[in-house]
Amino acid sequence: EERIEKKFLYIAIPIFLMYMIFLPLYVGHDELFHWYRVFEITEGGFLPQIQDGSTGYVMPSEVGSSLPWRSDLEYKDIIVEALRTINYFDTEFISDVTMSVYSPIQYLPQVIGVFVGKILTSSSILISYIGRLANVAICIFLLYNAIKKMPYGKNIVLILSFIPIAIEGFVSLSGDGFTISTAFLFIAYILDIREQKKKMGKKDYLILGLLGIVLAFCKIVYIPIVFMLLLLPAESFKSNRRRYVYVVSMICIFVLCNLTWLTLANPYLKVYTDGKSEYQISYVLKNPIRYCQNFLYTMQQYGMGYVEEMFGASMLWGSAVHNYTFVPIILISLMFLACLNDEEIKNKFKIRDSVIIVLIILMVIALMFTSLYVQWTAYAQETIEGVQGRYFLPIASLVFLFIGNFIGGKANFDKKKLNKVIIIGCIFVSFMCIMEFIVKYI
Repeated sequence: EERIEKKFLYIAIPIFLMYMIFLPLYVGHDELFHWYRVFEITEGGFLPQIQDGSTGYVMPSEVGSSLPWRSDLEYKDIIVEALRTINYFDTEFISDVTMSVYSPIQYLPQVIGVFVGKILTSSSILISYIGRLANVAICIFLLYNAIKKMPYGKNIVLILSFIPIAIEGFVSLSGDGFTISTAFLFIAYILDIREQKKKMGKKDYLILGLLGIVLAFCKIVYIPIVFMLLLLPAESFKSNRRRYVYVVSMICIFVLCNLTWLTLANPYLKVYTDGKSEYQISYVLKNPIRYCQNFLYTMQQYGMGYVEEMFGASMLWGSAVHNYTFVPIILISLMFLACLNDEEIKNKFKIRDSVIIVLIILMVIALMFTSLYVQWTAYAQETIEGVQGRYFLPIASLVFLFIGNFIGGKANFDKKKLNKVIIIGCIFVSFMCIMEFIVKYI
């Protein structure tokens, strides 16, 4: 009979910790390069360096672990590696990839953990695990509050939190988990104020401001999420004029923060793309119709693959959960059951609200594909390269809340029994993934 957010805690804490322990270091999506970025930030290097046409950092050689990246490991290798200590006098320039354009704020949980780890030990491996632990703790805190604040569709956020590829972000040194959980809480907080039509207090202004700034300094593609502020009701302010002033000023501040970091990171993007990014942007602006055709063709070719990836058909660059088609099938089925059976979601968004939500989703997708076209895709290529299903997760709650707005309440299952089915489904999927890690890496 516990509330859904408490049920989330009961199963998330043990499951996420098992993921953190059994998911090998540096094997996940770019985790080794995320580790370099986090370590350099704790050394005061908020902006990377450029040497010999490459971005990177001057740091102790032992930080660049000898553990193989994107390949199978055994835990005996990690134990041996953990015995090495960091010699701060033996330094080298370690080249980075795309993490050079990531803001330090996106790594706030890991930076806190690594700061503490460096006080407790000089082992690079142990420091990495402490960084992971801090990320797990803060992501669970944000997800718990997102589920608690969500006025309806709580099960939607719960299911999304247990998608294997999302958990990989929560339990690794990647900045993706912090981005996803922050986006969920920002959306939930605004919908809670909107539903209750309560007066905005100082606490609300502070929390929304902090969450918006974090989103603004995360990947540029997610900045449209801050336009959720447009859904705040007039009843939450002393006057409609104050509402417009607050919403417009906050959106301008968030966009300015985003553009400020984009300006700072632009030199690193040019180095990474070898100066081709400007040609790519010019192509999009001069050939918008052709670019839209490229986008539609890419969706036609890979759209179903993105959906499968987003719902956990692939982890660790495809080396885990790769053949488990039942993982996305179970999670997608649970998601639609949650939407169909939730009467509270039905007709929550009027036409104006629906238009805003759809525009936010479309803007995020457009920025996502354009960003990857600029960074990864060859000039005038027909398909857009580099898109992965996990990139859609920060807006996934919006997508399914919008779907539930139309199909909510059409099923009439017993609510308590459905909640049990959802919990059991999430545990089952997590158990299968953890067992695969144990079989492969221990």
